[in-house]
Amino acid sequence: MEFDFSKQVGIKISIKTKSRTFYVNIEDILYIRCDGYLSTIFPVEDKSICVAKSLREHEEELSEYGFLRVNYNTLVNPKHIHDIEIIKGRKHIKVGKQEINVSKRRAFLFNK
Repeated sequence: MEFDFSKQVGIKISIKTKSRTFYVNIEDILYIRCDGYLSTIFPVEDKSICVAKSLREHEEELSEYGFLRVNYNTLVNPKHIHDIEIIKGRKHIKVGKQEINVSKRRAFLFNK
């Protein structure tokens, strides 16, 4: 699968928490994991950022930059995927140091 990540270069999104607003480069986001309406954004180098926002909202905002929803609660920046592995018939991707399960419904995204 080929992606064009040039759209991500130089684009920042604002992430508003209760007490602060962060500006994060889209290309520096590894993945976003969501539990209900609480999302955790995992950037390349900084600490994770928790924000009250649904995964659907993040997906709508970031899909034009190539982000993929890989399971019920995870949105991934494919720019940072460096390994795809099949374990017991299920696909897993490695993003940074984190291994993320790909749902059966989304496995087709990673077919060669």
